[in-house]
Amino acid sequence: MNKEIRVLLIEDDTVDQMAFKRLVAQSNLPYSFVIAGSLAQAKTILKVEHFDIIVTDYHLGDGTAFEIFNLMQNTPFIFITGGGDEETAVKALQEGAFHYMIKDPLRNYLKVLPSTIEKALLHKFNEDERKRAEKELRESEAKHRILLSSISSPVLALKDDMTIFYCNKSYAEFMGKSIEELEGKNILKIFPHLKNSRTFQKYSEVLQSGKQSEVTEKIDGKYIHSRIYKTPWGILSISEDITERVQAEEEIKRKNQELRKAYKKLELLARTDSLTRLSNRRAMWDRINHEIHRFERNKRPFAFIIGDIDNFKKVNDQYGHDAGDFILKEISRILLSSVRKQDTVCRWGGEEFLFLLPETNADGASVIAEKIRKKIAEHPFVYKGLRISVTMTFGVSVYNKLMNIDNCIKQADLALYKGKKQGKNQVVISKN
Repeated sequence: MNKEIRVLLIEDDTVDQMAFKRLVAQSNLPYSFVIAGSLAQAKTILKVEHFDIIVTDYHLGDGTAFEIFNLMQNTPFIFITGGGDEETAVKALQEGAFHYMIKDPLRNYLKVLPSTIEKALLHKFNEDERKRAEKELRESEAKHRILLSSISSPVLALKDDMTIFYCNKSYAEFMGKSIEELEGKNILKIFPHLKNSRTFQKYSEVLQSGKQSEVTEKIDGKYIHSRIYKTPWGILSISEDITERVQAEEEIKRKNQELRKAYKKLELLARTDSLTRLSNRRAMWDRINHEIHRFERNKRPFAFIIGDIDNFKKVNDQYGHDAGDFILKEISRILLSSVRKQDTVCRWGGEEFLFLLPETNADGASVIAEKIRKKIAEHPFVYKGLRISVTMTFGVSVYNKLMNIDNCIKQADLALYKGKKQGKNQVVISKN
């Protein structure tokens, strides 16, 4: 005990008074005490002085301690009886005594009196703190009721045991109940299905952590966003119907997805030949630049093949441009099916096609070109019942660090031209 304790001893036996004084002196107890030797004296003292603890004998010369219990209601008191009357002791406890003690001839009860006083004071302190906290809580609840009543959004206040302390009209209407049906009731008893909801899980989390949280949940077809706060009495939830906002966001998301698809489609169209569906020059140049960078890193060769349809002008003149378009599309399909996954084929212009073959030397490129040449020559091109004979000539070149890319493509083109001069329907490898 750190501070001085004010003690009132009500005792008419002078021997017991002296025994108490010796106890205080010998044990060096921090008591500042006053002794009342009669009931009348105790009444007078209690009217003008305040004490931390009262120790009173039952039988006094001018009455019993029960006659002054009403004067001791705000002070913890210990009841001492010498008769061993259990019924009297129980009555004293019912009247508010913290503890009762039995006097014995050797006055051994005095040995435990200091610890009993300490327990009584601790009990009083805890009770005062509890009452203060309850008062603050009541005042806080009253203030919050006033504040919460001004909020138009659905408001729900729950105590720690999930009893509904407060809800406004907006919340009650949303839940299909009246305020009277909700307040003072356990929320799970009224709405047992909420136990498995994300919102209720957040209630429990906030109660345990004390940290603010938010949750959005679809309830009865509506999107409800709730902000949940820890409060002195439990939790506070302020909700908002955000269905229109969510629907608007979903609509924006859907339109953005459509725009992305449209952009990808436009990008594909911008990089694709509209007739043959092969890559166009723009797409091919992107692939060529990528391959040049890779060559600079690993020095592995890559090759070009330029293929041109033989006598294509005669096909257009003899069978018409629709037949020519048919031939271009059929050849494009054959070309795509004849190259590797890493290769790129594009319509380079008119009836001319350019192949980019990564990590391929001249021999490898000529093998691929020869395979394609044979496929084209052997393929039955039939347009409106008419069989059209089609062949192609190919020129091959391999890129190296001594030439620029335009020159490399030109070398393949010169090899192609040489093949045309030598009779067409053949593969020629550039000597450079």
